[in-house]
Amino acid sequence: MGIIQQLKDRLYTKKIIRVDRAQTTIERRKESLIIYRLRQLEQDVVALKANQLQEIQFGNILLSSLVGNGVIQTSVGSTITGGGLVSTTSFPTNDVIISSTNSTASTSYVDYPGSTLPNFSTAGSDTRALIIVLISARNTAFYNTGNGINFNIVDTLNGSPSNLFTFTHDNDWYLVTIDFVGQTWTTGNKDRVASYIAEVDLSQGIHSLKLQYKANTSGTATVDFVQLSYLLLGNV
Repeated sequence: MGIIQQLKDRLYTKKIIRVDRAQTTIERRKESLIIYRLRQLEQDVVALKANQLQEIQFGNILLSSLVGNGVIQTSVGSTITGGGLVSTTSFPTNDVIISSTNSTASTSYVDYPGSTLPNFSTAGSDTRALIIVLISARNTAFYNTGNGINFNIVDTLNGSPSNLFTFTHDNDWYLVTIDFVGQTWTTGNKDRVASYIAEVDLSQGIHSLKLQYKANTSGTATVDFVQLSYLLLGNV
């Protein structure tokens, strides 16, 4: 029994030594890796101080000193340069202008001719936007009834249209003639120019905006000028 126990003790001791050596090897490798990374970091810092590191890439974001006075680029293009923000990529915008006259007596919404904006994308995330509408219009029944024109902004998201917001446009009237003998007078309606601005949140996807209009209850809605535009402000 004494000899067998001695053999067991020797084998156990060898196992401990092997385990200790393996642990030591792992620790040395970890130390070597840490030292290597510290050296790399030190080299990067030295390069930055010497202005030798000219580009840094973080996923889709590139910081570069090789373009002009420096630039920050993303997947949509340059967003910041040495001169400041690049508005075309930081705040995308577009508009449509219709200066021809269009009329409708419909009391249900109909598409305003030529008002559909080209598609634009908010694929990265939900996006806040300013929708701006400038209108010169009138309703022939305004003087007698006070009826104006209703407008509706439609947002088509990935092919599915939905109403974004609506508003009512009233117009002006003027006195044409007065008959003091017969105690009568005639009036006319004239355009009123107004702008409507709404801040809205647009869901991710492909959007297209358009304008609809209708006569409010009665009369004829006549529109002489429309400008429909959007300005993307950034992620929600």
